[in-house]
Amino acid sequence: MTREGIDAADVRRKVEKARTLVRDRSARLVGFEAVEIQRFVAASSRPITIQGACEVLKAFDARNADLPETIFAGGARGLMRVAEDRLAACIDQLTAAFTEQTVGLSLAVADVPFDPAHEPESLRWLWLAQRSAHDACAPERIDFAAFRGASCTDCRARPGERPSPKPDAQAGEKICARCDALIKHGRSSQYAAMERWTLEDVSEGDLVAVVNADGNRLGQFFRSLRSLEALCAGSLV
Repeated sequence: MTREGIDAADVRRKVEKARTLVRDRSARLVGFEAVEIQRFVAASSRPITIQGACEVLKAFDARNADLPETIFAGGARGLMRVAEDRLAACIDQLTAAFTEQTVGLSLAVADVPFDPAHEPESLRWLWLAQRSAHDACAPERIDFAAFRGASCTDCRARPGERPSPKPDAQAGEKICARCDALIKHGRSSQYAAMERWTLEDVSEGDLVAVVNADGNRLGQFFRSLRSLEALCAGSLV
């Protein structure tokens, strides 16, 4: 974006770059989005863990935004125009990277043929396929019996497997592999002296401000856009 707003020329160049990659080959539209992203970010009440979750998603978005096939990527969702002979490898790379970085979170991915002469129809088909892919993602299955019922003391949603690194941890207190990974990401994004484990660590003068930006209608917004250029520009708003 420019200081005045969205740079239309940059949007056209980005979309044309993705088109050029597959100009002489059959193309597919690939849409993807995280499943249960809100629960992932807010699973723990610890600021350092929430920060780590945000860093993981930012890194995933940045990786995808740099790919030449990408039309847009942000908020752990995106759209790509991929050559048919690259489709399987592209989807495998997307899902593997996301599952590894989030320690098991699901990514719903769908693909449909792309017809440049009927761009709106191709996009509408993709949104329907993506909704089906999202609904088909099975919820995470956790065998708590294998861990004798001990749950993570941070998120309390997964088995406790690793010693808790928090300064005031009790003897034997354990957290899950996901919270452990997110804490490490949170730590790496801030100075050691500024590690924020509790709301008291965040507050200034005993006050804490909470901002809730409601993004529940983002999917509806993107589905209302009817061209690759509009989607690319819309992701910059």
